Amino acid sequence: MLYSLQIPLTMKLGFPLSLVLLMCIVFACSKDQSSEPIEEQKEEPNLDSITYFTFISERPKDENIVEEWIVLHDAEGKLLDFSLFDFGDNLVFESKHDISDLISVTEIRFTQYDYGKNYTITTTTGIEKGSKWTLGPGPQSDDFYQSNGVEGDFNVTVSGIPGLEKLTVTNTKFNLGLSYSSTTFPGSPPSTDISADLTLYTGENEYYVSILDGLTQLKYYNFSYENMDVSLNYEDFLEFDAYHSVQLPDNNFYIFNVAGFKEDYPYSEQNGVVLHDVISFQYPEIPTRPFVYGYLDIFEKYRTLLVVNYKNLNYTRVQYGPRLEEIIIPDPTLTITDFSRSSFRFNVDLDYISSSHLWSYSEGTSSDNNLYQTYWYVEAASGFEPFVGELPEDILARYPEMNIADLEYEQSLLNLPLESTEYNSRNLIVIKNE
Repeated sequence: MLYSLQIPLTMKLGFPLSLVLLMCIVFACSKDQSSEPIEEQKEEPNLDSITYFTFISERPKDENIVEEWIVLHDAEGKLLDFSLFDFGDNLVFESKHDISDLISVTEIRFTQYDYGKNYTITTTTGIEKGSKWTLGPGPQSDDFYQSNGVEGDFNVTVSGIPGLEKLTVTNTKFNLGLSYSSTTFPGSPPSTDISADLTLYTGENEYYVSILDGLTQLKYYNFSYENMDVSLNYEDFLEFDAYHSVQLPDNNFYIFNVAGFKEDYPYSEQNGVVLHDVISFQYPEIPTRPFVYGYLDIFEKYRTLLVVNYKNLNYTRVQYGPRLEEIIIPDPTLTITDFSRSSFRFNVDLDYISSSHLWSYSEGTSSDNNLYQTYWYVEAASGFEPFVGELPEDILARYPEMNIADLEYEQSLLNLPLESTEYNSRNLIVIKNE
C-alpha cells in the first residue's frame, strides 16, 4: 500500500523562502562590513624593567674630593642616566626601553685644593649591558714591609773597587738610604774605596750590596750583620747568575730597577731586595747601549722596571714574577684621523690591547691659588671605535669652570701585550701630541 504525506503549500514555500531571505540579509551585512577594513589597535609592549648597569662604591672619599658622579651613555652617545655617588652607595640603573648591548661609563671627580680645583673625567667605552662595577678602595699599604723599629746603624766599607759607577745596598725588605763619603757622590771621580753608614732595622740582619764598577761589571755580595762594622774587599764580590741587556734609545730620562723576592714574600712596588737601581740624571755616565742588568738564582720571583722618555714617547715596562730576559723598546707612529673627543679615530703601527686618550685644559697658576685643571680620558679596547656622549647640562651648569669646550687633545696611551700578568705588571707606551 502506498502512503503519501501531504504538506500544505504554505509550509512547502514558507520554510525555504525564509531561509533564503535570512541568508541574503546576512550576506548583505557581511558585504557591507568587509568593504570598510577595520584598523587594529597596536598596543605598546609592556616591557619589564631591565637592570643595564650596577655601580658599587667601596672607596672612601679622599678629604680633597668634593663630589663624584657617574654618567651613562648608549653606544651612539645618547645619555641614559647620571647620578652623584658616595662611599657605600649601591646604584642600580634600570630602564623599560631597549638599551644597546654596549654602553659607556663616565666617572667625574671634582677635587678642591688650596691652590685651585681639579676635574678628572674618565670614560670607559664598550661596557657590556648588565655589567656590575665595584669601585675599590685603592692601593693599601702592606704591613709586611712596615718597619719594626730601628736599633741603630753600622758602617760598611768596600775596598779595591776599580772605579765606582753605582752602589746599591738593601736588606731583605728595604732599599736602604745611605750616607756616602764625599768621594762617592754621583759624577765624582772613580773611587777605589767606599764607606757607607747603614740603618739597622729590628729583625733585619741580612744585607745585599751590589756594585756597578768602572769597568761596567755588575757584581754583588751578601752578608749577615753580627753586631760590628763590616769591611769587605771587592775581590770577594760575585758575578750575578744571569746577565741581560737592553739597548736604550737616545733619551732625556730613564729609570731602571730590578728587585728579588723570596717565595713567601709579597710583591711590592718599592720594597724587596734591590739588585740594581739607576736614575739617569743621578748617574749620567752609566752606559746605556747596552744597559746591563742581572738576576740572582737565590730568589724565586722578581720585579723588573724600566721607564724611559725619548722623542715624544714615554715607555713603561714593569714585570712581576719571572725574569724579564728581553726588552724591546717600541718606536711607533700614530696617525690621527679625527681629533674630536666624541669620535676620536687613529691608526698606529703597533699591536695593542687597549687605549686611553687624554684631552686637557688648565688656566691660572698654583702660586695665585686660582689653578683650574680638567682632564678627560677616553678608554677603548683595541679595534673598538666608540662614540662618546656629552655630559648632562645639569653637570655642565654646576661646574662651568670645567671649560669642556676648551679641552684639547694631549696624548694617547697604548696598553701592550704582556708575558706575565702577575701583580701590577704593565707594558705601555704614551705618545704625546706634537
